[in-house]
Parts: sequence; structure tokens; C-alpha cells
Amino acid sequence: MDGLTILGVLFKDEPSAAAAFVASEGATWPTITDPDGAAATAYRVVAPPQTYFVDRAGVVRQRQIGEVRDRAELERILASILK
Repeated sequence: MDGLTILGVLFKDEPSAAAAFVASEGATWPTITDPDGAAATAYRVVAPPQTYFVDRAGVVRQRQIGEVRDRAELERILASILK
């Protein structure tokens, strides 16, 4: 999707295990670590995985706790944000 940026943040995961998972899923987005939990605290992470949908202005528009179930759900959420 044009204008979409994805960034993974590791929280309570071993980097090597997370890298193996990302590779097995064919993910191509960058992933960073959160060793001191600062990002998790700032975004009020309660239980990974969590997905935050941030609009072009940098405003968090939606938070998904748990996995995004399928492509249709992802497309519905993105369409509402990337108007």
C-alpha cells in the first residue's frame, strides 16, 4: 500500500528467535529491539503481539491486541486510516 510503513519492535523476545520468526514469515520490514521497555511503556503494551496503526500525522488511530486475523481485516483497518 502506498504510504504504508511497517516497523517491528521486539518486546520480551530474544533477537535471534525473533529474527528466525520474521524470516520464516517472509517479513521484510525493519525490526528494532526495546531492551529497556521504553517503547512498550510509551505505547502501553499489555500482551504481545500488539499492532498500532498510526496515521500520516503520527496519531495512533487504532490498537490491535493479538494478531491481525487476515488480510481482509488488515485492509479494512488500513483503508479507514489511509484515506
